[in-house]
This record gives sequence, structure tokens and C-alpha cells, in this order.
Amino acid sequence: MTLLELRRPEEALESCDRALALRPGYVDARYNRGNALAALRRHQEAVESFDAALTLAPNRLDALNNRGLALAACDRRDEALASWEQAIAIDPGHIEAMHNRARLLMVLERYQEALAAFDQVIEKDPRRVESLSNRGLVLAKLKRNEEALRGYDMALAINPDSADIMINRGNSLVELKKFDEALVTFHKALTIDPQHYVGHTCRGSALFRLKRYPEALDSYEKAIAISPVQVHGHNNRGLALAMLGRHDEAFASYDKALEVDPNFVEAYVNRGNVFGSLGHTERGLADYLHALDIRPNFAEAKWNASLAQLTLGMFREGWKNYEVRWCKEETAGHRRNFKQPLWLGEEEVAGRTILLHPEQGLGDTFQFVRYAPLLARRGAKVMLEVQPSQKTLLGQIEGLAGIFSMGEELPDFDLHCPMMSLPLAFGTELATIPAENPYIPVPADRVPKWSARLGESRALRVGIAWAGSATHTNNRNRSIALSRFASLFSASNVEFVTLQKELGPGEAATLRLHPNVTHLGEELSDFADTAALISLLDLVVSVDTSVVHLAGAIGRPFWLLVPFTPDFRWLLEREDSPWYPTARLFRQPVINDWESVLTRLRGELEREAEQRLV
Repeated sequence: MTLLELRRPEEALESCDRALALRPGYVDARYNRGNALAALRRHQEAVESFDAALTLAPNRLDALNNRGLALAACDRRDEALASWEQAIAIDPGHIEAMHNRARLLMVLERYQEALAAFDQVIEKDPRRVESLSNRGLVLAKLKRNEEALRGYDMALAINPDSADIMINRGNSLVELKKFDEALVTFHKALTIDPQHYVGHTCRGSALFRLKRYPEALDSYEKAIAISPVQVHGHNNRGLALAMLGRHDEAFASYDKALEVDPNFVEAYVNRGNVFGSLGHTERGLADYLHALDIRPNFAEAKWNASLAQLTLGMFREGWKNYEVRWCKEETAGHRRNFKQPLWLGEEEVAGRTILLHPEQGLGDTFQFVRYAPLLARRGAKVMLEVQPSQKTLLGQIEGLAGIFSMGEELPDFDLHCPMMSLPLAFGTELATIPAENPYIPVPADRVPKWSARLGESRALRVGIAWAGSATHTNNRNRSIALSRFASLFSASNVEFVTLQKELGPGEAATLRLHPNVTHLGEELSDFADTAALISLLDLVVSVDTSVVHLAGAIGRPFWLLVPFTPDFRWLLEREDSPWYPTARLFRQPVINDWESVLTRLRGELEREAEQRLV
């Protein structure tokens, strides 16, 4: 026992063996031999020694408790739980067994049971710091971060110098988006323990969430210096480097992570993302598929694989994998839990009522509502739910039996299908995209208002939009600052009409500097207005936002400015779109090069204007 306290387990084991040679039935020696073997990480042999002790003394609580630890180390988790439960049955107040059982329930992600188990421990011993801290971790897993904070604060009141608890507290603050407070907490933890690998990593992740990428990179590099064999440090470093555009270094970091752990699937996915951002979509897809070979149910890999496959025109695989969006935290919240069955094309719909409902952006609804008439032609009674600003416009689509705004009470229906699942349900391939145009009729009663508002002109009239929703994950790449976009306004014989509803700081003043620009976006009450206005224009020029989908859906020509890494629906390289016959695509030749695109587009506008004057 003294040798174990001195962390000399091999000598302790030898001493126990000598004792057992003298007295094979000596229970303490069997028990301490198990402890020595556990200290040597010979856990299976430790279990056997504890079993031998329990054969001699079936109710020995310390042997039952430590046997549970050894079983858990052997990944025999159910047996470990049973061992601790046996100890608790003998002594309901056995704190160690209660705590260890609660901790294993947490590891098993049985969070509700773990929470109840930690509550029982804390009821017996309110000052047990480790249980208070682990209870906080469980609450954090249950997304109850405010409660987790209170638990961490209770633990820190007992042990104010625990860097581990401070770091857990900081992580809950990050989840609550209290980033400044989180960074103060991480700083305190790292002041206590400057060599805390997890502390530097978590601080880096908070800075990453704040888009303070250089500082995040510094934290990740400090973590790597402390522990170069930790795979997460290299992976996180790669993420920061990728955001800083230092792609070669990002590749090197991901490669290092995979050198440390060849089965670390996150590094394959992140490396695939860098390949994709550099235009190497096929190489990115190979990384995603490699990750799926290792972990077939890895949602992030399957999601990214679906986007790459759709971008490459591999629709059969892409639409199928796209369904994994319901397993992703970012999109799972959009899922509608109707009692009626989900329709993905397997059942006949003739004579049945089917609800089509939106799940993502406005542009997605405009793009995929084209399938509603096709369902009606199959004999279905089609009910359509849309965003409120789309209801008036989309109510005139062929074959609809009813249309409802999100939030309105829905009638009875037999089946439902999210809009983005319709291509899968119809088995859409690249060659079979339904591209009948127009498929959204323009409301005739709205046209006179905008005709009067525009007046007569011989100039080329061009509707414009330079920015999409700020909440879109790719908005940084797809939108263009008005200060850059305004280079188009020097085109001769062109009148510009803004379709942008909301202006950013200073943009109204910028528009007023150009007499050939009329700002009408703020006057558009809904998309019926927008459609009527677009129908009177010669052309729409826009970044990738709902305006171009609407223009295409009503059959009007549009020119789309496509970033170097395009959204999947615009495919690769081609200047046309199989989704919209009236589209013309202007692609960035290299990352962030809008200038050459705008220069080319301005020249094309002037040519169009000259032809109009002839």
C-alpha cells in the first residue's frame, strides 16, 4: 500500500504476490494487487484480482468500486455500472460508487440519468467539487448552460483555484454567446495553469467564434507547443489558418493531425473544405468520402459530400446525402415534426393531399416550388406553405389547392415534403431538371403601379442587388460591398433600379451620387411587387440571392455574379444554368476577384445598351 502511494506500482504488485504466496486467501492482498494492476493499466488482470477478492468477501465495497473502474477501463461499461450499483445496494451512501456511476452515465451520453445520479451524490455531499463540476458538464450537454454556470460557480466557491472548472465555465459562457466574459474566465484559468492544453484550445475556439482568427491561431499554437501529440490542436490550427486564407499551412496542419491520428475524420472533412474553397471540388469530395469510410454516420462529412456531389452534377448521390441535413445541429431545428408521413417519392400521390413547406431561404422556395405543378399533374391535391412575403405571389401557381403563410393554421393533409427534398422525391438528374419557364405568374394587378413609377425610357433598365441575407453561412463570399459594385454604374445608356430592400450604413448616400440609379427597394411591400417590377425591366444583375431565383422563375433574364466557390446549384465552369434558361453566369476567376468580373459585366451591359439603341 505504501509503494502504491509512492507511485511504484510494479514493486507494489511484487509485494502483493509475495503476500499471496504466503497466504492465498488474504483478501487485502487480492484487493491491493488489483489496485497495483490498475495503476499499471493492466485492467483485465485487475478485474480478475478484484473478482478474487470479492469471492472471499462478496460485500467488500472498495473492491466493488475499484472493480467498476477497471471494468470501465476495459470498455465493459454495463458490467461497471452493475458493480457500482451492487455497492450502492449494500451501502446507499457510498459516495465513490455513486459518483463513478454518475460519471459513466455521462460518458454514455445518458444525460438525464447522469444528472439525477449527480444530484444524489451532491445531496449526500454538497461540497463534493468533482461531482458539482461534472453535473455542470451534464447540464451543458443538455443545453442548460445557465444552470451549468450556477453549478460551476458553486464548485469554484469551494475550490477557487481549479483551472478545469474555470475552463468548463468558460465553455458554457461561449455557448451562451457571452464571449467577453468567457475570455476573462479562460484568462483566469490560464493564469492559474499556463500549461493547460485544454484552456488554450477553448480560448482559441472562443476567439474563433468571434472571428478573431489571428488571436485564435495564437491560442491553438500555444496548445500545440504544450502537447504536440493532441490531434485537436493541429485540426483547430488548420481551421484558423484556412479562415486567414493561409491554405498551404492549413493543409499542413490537417496532414499533421492525420499523422497523429489517421482516423480523425474531422481533419479529413476540414481538409476537404479547403480543397473545395480552392476549386478542387473532386479532391474535397474524396476526403469527405474517406471520412465516411471511417465513420459512416458522420453527418458533417455526409453533408459536405452532398454539396460537392451536387456541385459536380452527381445528383443521384447528392440529393440522397442531402437528407442528412436533419442530423446537423444548424439545420435540424428547421425540421417539421408532423404526424403525417414524409413523402420522398416512394408512394403514389394521386387523390392524396400533400403539404409542401419551406425550410431554408426565400430563394430556395422560389427555386423548388417548380415541383408543385408537377405533383398536381400526378393527381395530388397540393397545399403550399410559404414565407409571408411570398404568399400573394405564389398563390397563383398552377395546380395549387391552397396556400398558407408560415404560422397560419394548416388544414388536414395526408403527406408532407420539405421543398429541398423535392428533387430527391422526383429522382431529379442533371438532364431531367424541370425547367419550364415561367412557372410563377406575375400578378397583373401590380404591374401598372410600377410601370407608372418607372416611366418611359430608351435606356437599358437593369435591376440590381449586391448583397444577400447577412445570416447566410456564405454571405461573406457571395455578397459584394456597394462601394465595389458601384463600378457598374458608369456603364453608358444604362439605368439601374435597386431591388435591395434594406440598405447598409452609408449605402443610401452612395446611391445618391449616381443619377442613373433609382432606389425602389424600400418601396417593395412583398414579392408580388418585386415580380411585377422585374417584369418591366430588361435585365436583373445580382449576387446569389432570392432576386435571381425570382427573376428566373418568372422567365426574365438575369446575370448572376458567382463567387469562386459557388453554391451547389450553379455547378462548375458553365455560364448557363439548367435550372433557369434565362440565366447567364459571371464567375470569379480567382478568390475574391470581383473587379475583373464587374469590369467584364460592365462591358457586356454597354453592348446590350448599344444594341437597344440601334
